[in-house]
Amino acid sequence: MKSSSKSLFSTFSRSVKRLNPDSSAKEVHKLRTTARRIEALAAYLPEKVRDKNQDVLDEIHAIRKKSGKVRDLDVQLTLLRRVGNDTQRAQYEVLENRLLDKREKKAEKLYKEVKVLHRKKWLNRMEKLAEQVADAPAGDFAEGSPLEHAKDQLHILAARYPDSVSMVDPEELHQLRIELKKIRYTAELTGKTVATKRFTAALEKTQDSIGNWHDWLTLSEAAEEALNNYVSSGILMQLRSLTTSAFSAAIQSVTELLSGEAAPQKKSPRAVSARTRARRTA
Repeated sequence: MKSSSKSLFSTFSRSVKRLNPDSSAKEVHKLRTTARRIEALAAYLPEKVRDKNQDVLDEIHAIRKKSGKVRDLDVQLTLLRRVGNDTQRAQYEVLENRLLDKREKKAEKLYKEVKVLHRKKWLNRMEKLAEQVADAPAGDFAEGSPLEHAKDQLHILAARYPDSVSMVDPEELHQLRIELKKIRYTAELTGKTVATKRFTAALEKTQDSIGNWHDWLTLSEAAEEALNNYVSSGILMQLRSLTTSAFSAAIQSVTELLSGEAAPQKKSPRAVSARTRARRTA
């Protein structure tokens, strides 16, 4: 875990330095996922290290949130281009321009956030945090394998839905994806072992299925707002249909993942449990 943490901070630092208002969807996505992995790592840091660098961790969280807004619009634009056609060209262009305008504004806010951090020499403080993590004795980190803790968390999550996965509402399904994402990133702290890859592959499949539904949903909501002057919208009807289909697929994927899971017989170590409760929600 300590060895992988060095790579995480280095990757995040490079992404921040390269960021600009015209950064590609791939670059923004890399920044976002690396920030989330650092947040997962934070739960395992020695308490004195985490407390001393809370302001740095707070900024990583802020960057992740803003990059997430840009990334969401990138995905919506990609999905929109899959449904556009010549018969709906006028409506398509109205919606596309609305999304592009939002994307530009969100990207500018993200860039301004990073520019402020550059002036505060924030990256220097983050490099010091990386050094403290690397130099901390192994015994100071939270006990237990991140993979085992992740498995425990999945068992606990599954126990909340013994027979009711099909009854979850959209908001709860979205929150469930966030929880699965945290579990996956926690497991990945163990390293690229066979067991880790097997466990995270199943999580990622379900996470992507829920994410696909949520992306179609947010695109449909954007279409409803942008195309409200049209009496009839073929694009909007198509988006609603695709959203419904994606929701069914997401529910099925969650059911398959959680079936057979049960709550663990023992609790996770107190240090990790306390930190888990204190983690931010996405």
